[in-house]
Amino acid sequence: MTRSALLLLVTAFAVALPATASAQTFAGGSIGTGTSSNPPGTSELGVHVHNGVVLVRGAAVIRCVGGRTSEVEGVGRGPLAADGTFSVTFSRGRLQPTTTPGFRRTVTVTGQVAGGEIRGRIDASAERGCRGGFAYVARVTPELGTTPAPPPAGATLIGKTSRVPGGPFALNLRVNASADAISHLVTGSRYSCRKLRPYQETNYSPPTPVRADGTFRKVERFRVRFSDVVDSMTITTTGRFLAGGAIGTWRAQSVSRSRRTGLVVDRCGTGQVTWSAAVL
Repeated sequence: MTRSALLLLVTAFAVALPATASAQTFAGGSIGTGTSSNPPGTSELGVHVHNGVVLVRGAAVIRCVGGRTSEVEGVGRGPLAADGTFSVTFSRGRLQPTTTPGFRRTVTVTGQVAGGEIRGRIDASAERGCRGGFAYVARVTPELGTTPAPPPAGATLIGKTSRVPGGPFALNLRVNASADAISHLVTGSRYSCRKLRPYQETNYSPPTPVRADGTFRKVERFRVRFSDVVDSMTITTTGRFLAGGAIGTWRAQSVSRSRRTGLVVDRCGTGQVTWSAAVL
């Protein structure tokens, strides 16, 4: 399967968010327990509420037999009840390129909207013995001050990036117990390309050291291999901790080279987005 053949779906699911006073956008998710960058129980969610309809987009990591994990992702919509509750099941369509295009999964997101926050649960299953269920939190853009602060040891922060088509998208992180590094950092975004249709992807970053002044910067470089191309990825994250949370920037870029000729066949990227995250 080629990379281009895997990107059939995105335009059908890219939703333009109405800029009206009645619309609300939330982002967040969860971070599971474990030392890997994407332990089971980790999720990245964007939720849009408008005119009694809830649209949920995101990705989650569930546990599989044999100690493996699987990422399940997608988008779905459903009605918002009078008490703020909802239940949304992801459609069969995919939002991101994958090396297993026939992989079947079922994802249901339930929750309740209460002011500027949603608390709920993700329940997912997939073929090959994969299953999981866990709680999540999504919020509107956090309002943080400007006072620098040390990283909160062991804390999980839930956040939202600046507005991007197809979003909202989250940036969630966890600080390690000694407060000198970010042990987990999960970000979703929309990638625009010169040739291929836009697609969405969730990135799980390796540990990121935090400087003594509470600032951090991480540049990741890795490759994703498809049957026709190799994508060389560069992801740059910056940030600083403030009282109650953290703020920063995030950017992803990819260069696709033909596996046959080695020539560049496409370039994709997110552009630079800003983010803010508050302590959970």
